[in-house]
Amino acid sequence: MLGAYPIRALPQRLTWAIVGGLLAVTPAFSQQPAAAPQQNGKVEISTFDGWTVTCQINETAATKRACSAQLRIFQTDPTSKMSRAVFGWVAGMRDKRLISVFQLPTGVLIQPGVQLQVGKDTRTLAYSQCDPNGCEAVVPLDDGFIKAASAVPAIDATIVGIDGKGLKFSINMKGFEKMLAELRK
Repeated sequence: MLGAYPIRALPQRLTWAIVGGLLAVTPAFSQQPAAAPQQNGKVEISTFDGWTVTCQINETAATKRACSAQLRIFQTDPTSKMSRAVFGWVAGMRDKRLISVFQLPTGVLIQPGVQLQVGKDTRTLAYSQCDPNGCEAVVPLDDGFIKAASAVPAIDATIVGIDGKGLKFSINMKGFEKMLAELRK
């Protein structure tokens, strides 16, 4: 099991081989949220089902409100009982436009990218960067994607391990629309 989300199509040993690179975690994959930077103003944190939205409020800055949202999927090692993030989705606003990125484990084939199944629609996302701590793929949040993703209870993201086998993450979309509304405020 991947938190409350099943990993499909892979034996457990292979699953741990793929996510094993997350032992040296980046802040994006850390179990505790990163501390908010010390700035004038206040920090507001809201949750919408699996999403956590963090906003820095600063009435004296040019940008009065800067927010980001994060959804993470954790997996617990059955031997050590330690939990670690194996998937992350971060969203925010840049230049009044929604942007987002998937944060994925190492040990993936780059060329196939990430296959995203949203209802009947399949999209392929290219990795935008990989380093020893993980890979990222930009998830366009255009109107078509938002409408399709808001209409389904879950979307599936499939990555391909270095052995050529797929690893599917089922992403619960509960709270997605509320999270977007909070980012757009």
